[in-house]
Amino acid sequence: KAILHAIDRESIIKNIVGEGAEMLNTICTPSQVGCTDEGAPVYKYDPELAKKLLAEAGYPNGFDIDIVAYRERNQTEAIINYLQAVGIRAKLNFLQYAAMRDMIRAGKASLTHQTWGSNLVNDVSASTPVYFAFGNDDVTRDPKVRELLDKGDVTIDSAARNAAYKEALTMIADPAYAAPLWSLPVYYVASKDVNFKPYPDELVRFWDMSWK
Repeated sequence: KAILHAIDRESIIKNIVGEGAEMLNTICTPSQVGCTDEGAPVYKYDPELAKKLLAEAGYPNGFDIDIVAYRERNQTEAIINYLQAVGIRAKLNFLQYAAMRDMIRAGKASLTHQTWGSNLVNDVSASTPVYFAFGNDDVTRDPKVRELLDKGDVTIDSAARNAAYKEALTMIADPAYAAPLWSLPVYYVASKDVNFKPYPDELVRFWDMSWK
C-alpha cells in the first residue's frame, strides 16, 4: 500500500505514458467485459501516507529492493524515482521478457513492473486470471480470489459474471496484491499514401491496407 501511495500515476501518465492512457484502480482494463473498480480502494498519490505506512510496517528508514522490468524503461525509472522519495530504494534489473518471466516464476523477483494484453479477447477472463488464478505467474495464490475468477470464467449469466469478477478484483485491490498503474496507448504512423485503419486491439491488419 505504501508503494501504491508513493507513485504519482497522474504525473507519469501526463508526462511519459501519453495521451490515451487510462489510470487503473483494479487489475483489468476498463473496456474489458467484467472489469470494474466499483467498491475497490483508490490509492491516491500521498507520499506522506506512504512514509507513515512504511514506519508502521517497521521500515521508518525505508528499505532496499530489486525491481525487474522488460519494457517501457522510462516508466519504470519514473516509478523508481517516486519510490526513492519515500525511502524505498529500488535497484533496476532490466531484462528480456523470457528472462524476467523465469526469474519471477522461480520466486527470485521481489518487485516487478510488467504489462499484459488480452489481444482479441476484450474480457477480464483473458487477463486477470493469468496472475491470480494459480497459474505459473500467480505469486499470491489466494484461493478465494481463484474461486471467484474461476466462477466468472465459466458463468454465462452476465450479472453473475460481473458480480464474481467485481468481488475478485476488490479482493485483489484491498490487500494491494498488485499495483494497477495505467493502460498503454498505442501510436501508429503511416504514410499519407497508405490506406490504414488503426484498431484498439493493437493488431495491425496488413491485409486491410492498400496504396491509395
